[in-house]
Amino acid sequence: TGPGDVKYTTKVGIGLDPEWEEETFFTIADPATEKIEAEFFIKCEKNGVEQQLGDKQSFALNKLLKDKATYKGLVVPGGKADMMFTAIDFGDEEAADEDDAFMDFL
Repeated sequence: TGPGDVKYTTKVGIGLDPEWEEETFFTIADPATEKIEAEFFIKCEKNGVEQQLGDKQSFALNKLLKDKATYKGLVVPGGKADMMFTAIDFGDEEAADEDDAFMDFL
């Protein structure tokens, strides 16, 4: 689910380890506060019943880099779901330098 309750549903994958190569686009008004939510379901091939796989997850958008794909993952029972997020018209050009001030006590 994207901002403004915009929903996107992928095609149904076959088998226990399906792969998708799909793209979708959401309009983001405020990346500092808006999030993308993801839920994954499996569908039984025999009776068509869907079952949620893992918990609903929220992904913050405020740390995405402009025009650079960023990996996001979701651990689910028996595996994981991998996604790539790309900020098209927002985000920093480069990652912020890491602050190593916590090491000052050494």
